[in-house]
Formats: sequence, C-alpha cells, structure tokens
Amino acid sequence: MGIFDALGGLFGDYGGGAVGMGKREGLSTFNASTKWLMDQYRDSRQDWKNQYSQTRGDYMQQTANALSALATSRGASLSALASGRDESLAALAEGRTSALGALDVGTAASKAAMRQSMAAGRGRLQASNLFSGLANTSFAQGQLGAVDIAEGQQVGMIDERVAGQKSALEERYGSEVSGVQERYSGARAAMESQHGAGTANLYSQRASGLASLGQAQAAGMQGMRQNYAGMRQGLTRDWMGIQAGYNRQNVGAQQAKQQQGAGMFGSILAGFGF
Repeated sequence: MGIFDALGGLFGDYGGGAVGMGKREGLSTFNASTKWLMDQYRDSRQDWKNQYSQTRGDYMQQTANALSALATSRGASLSALASGRDESLAALAEGRTSALGALDVGTAASKAAMRQSMAAGRGRLQASNLFSGLANTSFAQGQLGAVDIAEGQQVGMIDERVAGQKSALEERYGSEVSGVQERYSGARAAMESQHGAGTANLYSQRASGLASLGQAQAAGMQGMRQNYAGMRQGLTRDWMGIQAGYNRQNVGAQQAKQQQGAGMFGSILAGFGF
C-alpha cells in the first residue's frame, strides 16, 4: 500500500467500517421487521375475513332453520285445525243422518199405528153396519168414506209435522256447519297472522343482525388498518432515528480520520523539509 493510499484511508472511508456495517445490518433488520409486520397484518386481515364469513354463514343458517321450523309448525297447526274442522263436520253430518233416520222411523211407526187404529175402527164400523143391516146403504158407505178421509188427514198431519221437524233439523244443521266453518276460518286467519308476524320478525332480526355484523366487520378492518399504519409509522420513525445516529457516528468518524490524517500529513511534509 502506498503512502497516499494510507492517507486516503485516514482522510475518510465513507462506505465501510463498523458504522457502515451497522447501518447495513440495521437496514436489513428494518426490512425484515417491515416484512414480518406486513405478513402479520395480511394474515390477521384474512383471519378476520374468514371469521366474518363463517359468522355470517352461521347466522344465515340459523335464520333459515328458524324460518323452516316456523313453516313446519304452521303446516302442522293448519293440518290439525283442518282435521278438527273435518271431524266436527263429520260428527254433525252423522248426527243429521241419524236424526233424519230416527224421524223416518218414527214417521213410519206413527203412520203404521194410525193406519192400524183406523183399520180397527173401520172393521168395527163395518161389523156394526152388517149387524144393523146398513152395510150396503149409502149411509154406511159414507161412514167408511169419512174414515178414509180421516185417515188421509191423519197421514197429512203426520207428514206435515215431520216436514217441520226435518226443516228445523236442517236449519240447525246448516247453522252448526256455518259455525264450524266460521270458527275454522277465524282460527286460520289468526294463525296465518301469527305466522306472518313471526316470519316478518325473523327477517327483521336477520337484517338487523347482518347490519350489526357488517358494521363490526368494517370497524374491525378499520382498526386493523389503523393499527398496522401506526406500527408501520413507528417502525419507520425508529429506523430513521437509528439511521440518523449512524449518520452522526459516520460524520464524527470521518472528521476524526480527517484530523488525524491532516496531522500526519503535516508531520510528513515537515520531514521532507517543507
């Protein structure tokens, strides 16, 4: 190494030395820390997104399950209500048929008893007329005709009475059927209203829940961005402070070398007689 190379080393080494090595190591650490911070932010951001997607999916599934259960309950309730109506109508129809049958049986029995009574009376009248010698007279025939008329009147009265009873029975049956249908319609309307309110409430809760979940998601993402930005800014600030320290050390080292070199250079020149 020549003397001027040695002097050049004394007057200044702006790229090497312990200060330059420390600066390079600090920069490498800063870059590694920055990369680690970015990886952590990216991973946390993705985990937050995944958690949001999972939570949202679970919430949607819970709402769907609740809506399905509500629809199933509605179907079962409507089926039970319709079954109750049908059973009531069947019981009314059976009662009507039984009552009409009983009236028919009673009518037939009444007519049979009346005809039997009339026949007996006609027989006694014929016997009386036969013994009295009036059997073939117009008077006797008139008596028998009056019995026949009375029998016809009795039959008509029975039929009229039964017709009135049947009419009252049919009117009562119709009123009872209408009552069953009205109660069924009212109960079904109330049930449908309740189901509609329950469904609307579930949809409202789902909308409110999703809105709250979305707000929490946005706030969480914003918080992570702010946290990352703050940490990144702090890391950069720390690195700039360290770099400034290295620069000050480098300047001091260079000034010391320059002063030392100037002194040695002066001694050398004095040795040469300058």
